[in-house]
Amino acid sequence: MKLEKFLNFKNLQTCLKEASLLDYYVSGFLWAKGMDFSVIQYSKFMTLLDMLLHNLRTLHMSLEDSIKWLGEVMAEIGPSHKNEKWNIFDVKQASAIVDYLKISLFQHYKLYEFLFFSAREEIVIGTETREMMLDKKQIQGIFLFKFKMGHKAAETICNINNVFGPGTANEHKVNEVLQRR
Repeated sequence: MKLEKFLNFKNLQTCLKEASLLDYYVSGFLWAKGMDFSVIQYSKFMTLLDMLLHNLRTLHMSLEDSIKWLGEVMAEIGPSHKNEKWNIFDVKQASAIVDYLKISLFQHYKLYEFLFFSAREEIVIGTETREMMLDKKQIQGIFLFKFKMGHKAAETICNINNVFGPGTANEHKVNEVLQRR
């Protein structure tokens, strides 16, 4: 709840963008906690997470440019910096940070681009109308992403059919889309 207030998120229950961003920061914080970072390391890591999103959201930085930028930043705060007082992370920590960013942000970069740059659309869910941050194709992509991350095909198909109507998805289509990615 404190991070939600700090980030000034007011619509977590209905805003996919806010919920996704909160998940991004909480996941990063918990990962860093598991790394037993010092307070300074926590601060630098959370700043790194924020700057990567800032670069995407504000500067429209491509995935390639973000990876290049990360390399430059890690050279400044990582183990290879000439001035030892600037060495905030050792080799093992720097490598772990890059690995974490590969699976948390870079692997899903297109989803974050959709989150920041796609047109908003209203979708009727039951009798309520809720503003969604993604269009139907992108929402379907999220369900398929969840499937790829371990959700069962039947659950994914059910979710897609619940949002878009019966017969929208079938197991063959789900597997076909995942093979293209």
